[in-house]
Order: sequence, then structure tokens, then C-alpha cells
Amino acid sequence: MAYRKLPALQQRIVQLFSVIYEPVSRTSFIECFNQAGARDEHGKPFASKTLKPHIDQLLELGILIEEAQPGPQCHPLLAEFATRDTLRAGYFEMLAQTVEKNFLSPGAIPMDRVISRVIPD
Repeated sequence: MAYRKLPALQQRIVQLFSVIYEPVSRTSFIECFNQAGARDEHGKPFASKTLKPHIDQLLELGILIEEAQPGPQCHPLLAEFATRDTLRAGYFEMLAQTVEKNFLSPGAIPMDRVISRVIPD
């Protein structure tokens, strides 16, 4: 997979998908991506039409997969690698909090415990 050769924006997309870890609708992903502070080249939040080409390209490359509803997810063989990149870059916690706020139901495992799948004790 050519993850390392992707433009920075597409790497950030993959990284957020890796933190989400499960399939998610494109609409929900875009909302979460924007809440995590992502902005387009004009400094505006992303809309479906501006992010769709990037997601479609990542699907074509096999970096994201989409087997069924609700939507795409990070390729399982890449998820740990991309999540580790967020840790090294120092923004895993911010992404995890955004994901927790948008996707985890009450009683779900908090993201600070999910990190153990990436960096075991």
C-alpha cells in the first residue's frame, strides 16, 4: 500500500478512519473530520463534494475498503500503522475524543482503553 506516498490530506483521512476503526457513513465521517479541525484549501470545513474525490481515490487504491453499509473503513492491515502515526504526530488524543463524541454510545469502551490495541502495555 502506498500510504506514505499519499498527500497530507489523504493521510489525515486515513488516520481518522483508522481511529474510528469500523465502517462509517461518509456523512458521519465528514462531520467528524470537520469537528477534528480539518479544513479545505480555502480554510472552510469540508463538504461531501470536496471530500468525496479523496475518499473515492483511497477506495480505488485499496487503502480504504467498503464491503457493506454503512460505508468505508481503513483497511485492517493499515489501521494500526496509521493510528501509530497519529500517536507520533501528537494528535491521537484529539482524534480519539472527537471519535468518542461522535460515534461511541454510552457504556462503550472509552478510547483511552482502545489505545492498548495499538501500544500494548
